[in-house]
Amino acid sequence: MSALEPTEVDRPHSPVSEGAGHESDIERAYRRPVFDRRTAVRPTLSLVIPTYNEVENLPILIGRLADILSMIDYELIVVDDDSPDRSWELAEAMSVENKRIRSIRRIGERGLSSAVMAGVASADGDVVAVIDADLQHDPSILPEMITPILAGRADVVVASREVDGGSYGDFAASRRTLSVAGASLARALTGTPVSDPMSGFFALSREHMERVAPKVNPRGFKILLEFLARGEQPRVAEIGYEFGQRQHGETKLTTSVAFSYLVSLIGLVTGRMLSATMTAYLLVGLFGVLVQFAVLGAAASLGLAQAALIGFEASVLSNYVMNNRFTFTHERRRGRRFLAGLLPFHIVAAHGMVVQIGLVALATGEGPGVGSGPIGYRLLGIALATAGNFALNRNLTWRPRTGIVTL
Repeated sequence: MSALEPTEVDRPHSPVSEGAGHESDIERAYRRPVFDRRTAVRPTLSLVIPTYNEVENLPILIGRLADILSMIDYELIVVDDDSPDRSWELAEAMSVENKRIRSIRRIGERGLSSAVMAGVASADGDVVAVIDADLQHDPSILPEMITPILAGRADVVVASREVDGGSYGDFAASRRTLSVAGASLARALTGTPVSDPMSGFFALSREHMERVAPKVNPRGFKILLEFLARGEQPRVAEIGYEFGQRQHGETKLTTSVAFSYLVSLIGLVTGRMLSATMTAYLLVGLFGVLVQFAVLGAAASLGLAQAALIGFEASVLSNYVMNNRFTFTHERRRGRRFLAGLLPFHIVAAHGMVVQIGLVALATGEGPGVGSGPIGYRLLGIALATAGNFALNRNLTWRPRTGIVTL
């Protein structure tokens, strides 16, 4: 590790002041370092900072890092998903004067895990760490986090809210319950012996990162699980920290994020036998079956045929809405395109029904009937219909904007 010499601030006066004679966080963020990271040898630490609408928080974080990491040779990799608040533009401006900063602007891509992996892929450090830009992660523990890795005692270090010295701070009870439940589910499904596998604040040795990165599924919300559960079990150390309150901007924890987390957990359990998109499609289909049975029961008094028709339509509509929101995120239909997508989705759904009924009729020599035939043939019909519907929806209802047809 190499020490850094004190430097002068050569930015205009910052609107954020810490009093006369004191340098603000934003001024430190713009500080010109004494060397150029782009031409220097491998740094000790590469810190990946994924951002989306963090224009107010980012300079504060980078200013704090300038002090905390002053005795460490480091680089900062800001990966922005084309934020509407132009966080990427701010990062690019800071990178001009602070050569420790590299800015990656992703256009047409979205997602925390994939943003982290984009930063990891470009990292040069002996240790690669990830921290959120929202100031909820305490950057002051970073030197403590990288020490076990540099000493060869750990492959992964997790900043934990669950171990001694850790705390959820002023986390709302509902959010804490959700976090604890998600962590418990992760430990149960993956066997990961970490107290806080939901943490988004962690560090990796370069060796472990390079071993695991090719196996990582860059979808979901908590990429740490991928580095813990893929390949050989790493040596893990945990360091407690107090989770802070977001000062600016809005939380990124949405229903889409929670769904993606569930998909990523299933992918870890199945060993990626199914793609993340197919896994999401199957989960949505299962929900659609539950909707169909619920509506069938509620509409039973109308007669079997009418109830079956209403149940089918209810499941089709729920599947369309959920697949549009959760499964085919990058090709999501909005506005008029959302309404226009109902027709091809209905046609594909009808195709699936014909496949199911037709297979049973062909195999048994009996007339077609909904829900009739031996269970084995019915299950085979459902499997074939699901696979066919997925391929058709992937390439018709939510055709990739590149125009490239995929299966």
